Amino acid sequence: MKRFIIFFLIFSLSGVYASELRDMIKAAVAENRNSITLEKKVYRLRKSVLLENVKNFTIDGSGAEIVMLKNDITAFKLVNSESIVIKNLSVDYDPLPFTQGVVTEVNGSKFVFTVDNGYPKLNKEFRKSYIHLFDAAGEWKKSSADVYGSMKIISSDKAEFTVRGNHVVEKGDRVVVNFRSPSAFSMSRCGKLEFYNINIYASPGVAFHGRYGRGKAVFENVRIIRKKDGRLFASCADGINLATSSGGAVIRNCEFSYLGDDGINFHSELLPVAVRRDGKKFAFVYPYGQFKTHFEEVFKTGDEMIFVRPGDYKIIGRARLESISVSKDRTLEKLAPEFFPVRGTSGVSVYEVTAAEEIDIPRGSFFYVPASGVENFEISNNYFHDHRARGIRIMSSRGVIENNRFERLKTAAVTLGGEFNYWRESGWCSNIIVRNNIMREIGYSSITRADNYVPGVISTFARLDGRKYKPVPENRDLLIENNLISDSPGAAVFLYAADNVTLKNNRIEQCATADTIPGKNLGYRNFAPVWIQNSGNIIQK
Repeated sequence: MKRFIIFFLIFSLSGVYASELRDMIKAAVAENRNSITLEKKVYRLRKSVLLENVKNFTIDGSGAEIVMLKNDITAFKLVNSESIVIKNLSVDYDPLPFTQGVVTEVNGSKFVFTVDNGYPKLNKEFRKSYIHLFDAAGEWKKSSADVYGSMKIISSDKAEFTVRGNHVVEKGDRVVVNFRSPSAFSMSRCGKLEFYNINIYASPGVAFHGRYGRGKAVFENVRIIRKKDGRLFASCADGINLATSSGGAVIRNCEFSYLGDDGINFHSELLPVAVRRDGKKFAFVYPYGQFKTHFEEVFKTGDEMIFVRPGDYKIIGRARLESISVSKDRTLEKLAPEFFPVRGTSGVSVYEVTAAEEIDIPRGSFFYVPASGVENFEISNNYFHDHRARGIRIMSSRGVIENNRFERLKTAAVTLGGEFNYWRESGWCSNIIVRNNIMREIGYSSITRADNYVPGVISTFARLDGRKYKPVPENRDLLIENNLISDSPGAAVFLYAADNVTLKNNRIEQCATADTIPGKNLGYRNFAPVWIQNSGNIIQK
């Protein structure tokens, strides 16, 4: 009996209650209370903290740490909720959603690494075609872009990786291997959400992943950082990724570091005109099951639809949305592979759309709804440093990026444009201001690659259906001013498929220093600190 009591006390003090926070929230909502305040220092959970169909509710962590005891689940899941505030807490995972180790042998294109003590053992989840390479001091290896190849697991503590391409790997280098699974914070079909004073020490996927939002998302003093215990990594994917969401976003005074992908990603979805019904009506398909998609909740009557043609994705028409509804015509599901190179495995959604006016748009065209692309955003006073991909990746419009600091990113600091061809993330960017930012040591690992389509610290771009299509200048009405851009082997500013761009009072130091032309496989020529390709009406002051 005494042994049971001692075990129970230890179990209780460690905070290991699978549904403790869920029960607290459920009880508070049932009693019409609009907040809870956490009292313990640590909560160790085996299930997600769930807020579903909840309104006007605040979780104040009071400095608590939430530790997830499974490395493949979401920490906080918000579904169909609004006016939610989460603040003053940290999120971590034990076991971690990545492992790390040290290179012990190098033999040509092959190297062997051994897992550090205390990190997850190697298993089939970690048998990946990529690794992340750090130097002996634990910082991203400057001489190495993304490392791809094949892995052979020798034992639970040791693996051999065969590198594809040219990479300098040395004995003593450090390695991270991660798998991507759900986000730390998942937000779906929610109204206004606010996050304050939150530390993310680990995330299995995107740290904050939002879809089908119907209100503003606010992030202040959110930090995605390595815990100071010898870790090399923080989030396994993006920092904040919001898409198919209206209401805009505010991201202020945040820190993004040691990420497996981009710091911030905003976009809408590029959708096909799969069937024309008549002059105003058409149907589109989307390669995810209906239970996962909710366009009818985000697209609103009066929203502008922008139609583009495949190939170069030139804008060929605009119309206002009159109505959208889930289609009963399931025969159209078979059309999804025709339009989407990247597809899910959970089925296909079909929607019927009616425009407010006649449209002369051929079948096979695409369209997007700018209002659903996190339009009207503010990204200010943040610190982006030491992560794998881009600092800010915008495929949206009407926003400002100002007073941020970017340091030691493997590729570009800010990119503006559409991933039309492969990811179907749109759209064209317009009415964006990039000003008063400091950008140092950007792109030493990846920006000069021959296949890099964003080879500038600040870049506009368009991912089209191959080089046979001439770019059209649809990224437009941009202001890039008063930025300090220094120490990059790539261009300071790269303008591609852009029109009516003003460059004003930017200070550029030691940029475009590479001895090869970045993006040369894509046809880019005449490398320069301010590099203009397939663009017009560029004003430089």
